Amino acid sequence: MRRRTLIAAAAVLVIAAGGAWYAFGGRSGSGVSAGAGEHQQALADCQERIFEDEMHPADMKFLDQTVWHEGTAADLTIGGKLSRVDYGLGRTMTFNYQCKVHGGRIFDAGIQ
Repeated sequence: MRRRTLIAAAAVLVIAAGGAWYAFGGRSGSGVSAGAGEHQQALADCQERIFEDEMHPADMKFLDQTVWHEGTAADLTIGGKLSRVDYGLGRTMTFNYQCKVHGGRIFDAGIQ
């Protein structure tokens, strides 16, 4: 009985350690960073492109605290969240947006 208890406790510790490692950035290669960092202009260009693509909706708001970026200035993906009012349902809905930027030029912009 004692041996089973020790094996079960060891298994729980291994699983907990793996979960903590994953939760606190142990998944190498991700490269996603919070905020726009040094890419403020790319973020502004991305948001302007999204705003234009959606035909300048008055209810669109970009949520500043949700911005993220991945990559370098030469090959960058940047995005965040935005909110829009769904007039059919009468509530505010939140969407993800992102832009792929290569050499300072936006190649893909979209809302999900």
